[in-house]
This record gives sequence, C-alpha cells and structure tokens, in this order.
Amino acid sequence: PKVQEILSAAGAYMQKWCGDPAFTGYQTRNPNIVKLQMGAIYAALQEQNIAYAMPPASFEESQRIRMPDAVLESKQGTCLDLSVLYCSCLEAAGLNPMLILVQGHAFAGCWLENETFSDCLQYDMSALTKRIAHGIDAICAVECTDFVAGKNTDFDSAEKHAAANLDDAAKFYFAIDISRTRSSGIRPVPARISENGTFK
Repeated sequence: PKVQEILSAAGAYMQKWCGDPAFTGYQTRNPNIVKLQMGAIYAALQEQNIAYAMPPASFEESQRIRMPDAVLESKQGTCLDLSVLYCSCLEAAGLNPMLILVQGHAFAGCWLENETFSDCLQYDMSALTKRIAHGIDAICAVECTDFVAGKNTDFDSAEKHAAANLDDAAKFYFAIDISRTRSSGIRPVPARISENGTFK
C-alpha cells in the first residue's frame, strides 16, 4: 500500500510533465517515457524527506533490509534500503528494475526497454556500463541516496552519480535483475497489512 501511495504522488509529476498521470510501463516503446516514469518516482520519493542512515558495521557480511513500508514510516534508510524501496516502486509501475551492489554501496538501475539479462545475477560490470552508455541507453542507473532529505539532487545528477559508482570494476559485486528473478520463480515478499495492531 505504501508503494502505491508513492506511485499516486509520482502520477502528479507525470501529469505536470507530459499531461498524463498514467504509468504505462513499456507500452509506448519509448525509452524517454520510461525515464520520465523513473524521474517521477524519484521526485515523489524526494518529497518523503527520508534521512540517510549509515549501515551497521557488518554491512559487508550481511544486513537486515528494511521493507519499503518501514523506510517510509521511519523516514530513514541505508543505501540498500533506499535502493530496494526505489526498485519496489519501479516494479509496481510495470518496469524492470535491478539492484546494483558494489563494495560498500548499493544503488538501483532500470531497463529502458522491456528487457532482462539472461540470468538473475549479472557479474560482468561491462554488461551494465555498455548498456548505460550514451547512444545505447538501454539501462538507466540511479543513485538512491540522492533523493534523501537535505540533498535536493535532481534526477539527472543522480544518474551521473550512479554511473560514477561503476568506474572501478574491482569494486563491482553484481547486479540483481529483479524481473529475471520473477521468471525464475522468486516472488515478492507479501505485503504486510496491520489489523488491530497485528500484522497479517
């Protein structure tokens, strides 16, 4: 439900920018419309005034991820929490997001056309960077810590910052292609609904 609230707020940006509040996913076959949808979701999340929280010291080993509703309610999240939140919104809008992990950091990406990688995990950084490159523009990467409170970083700058995270192949871990995981049988975590103080 919290993700749907973000999409409703993002629809207002779509209305303002292109005269149509609808999220059409890849129906238009226009990468620029896909990027507009990504930008509208980014702007709606920026409105939420979420504070960046440092990950615990054990981040390299494991990290408990806050669910999108918890991030939106507590108004704080680590880079991984923020990236999962953004990916959740992109997926709910009918897009094909990915979670990208490099040494000590996580950020998000999204296909600008209705594609996926052939595997759930992509270990080859060049497979990302060549698709992000201008002229190819098949994937758009976004630095999710840029939409936190106090930054006022626009979407284009968040794209540049994300691309800079891919400057060093030695620090690249992998990208999780979320749409590909769905076709491999990995389903989303069910929504938690609170009723009378207990979650169902």
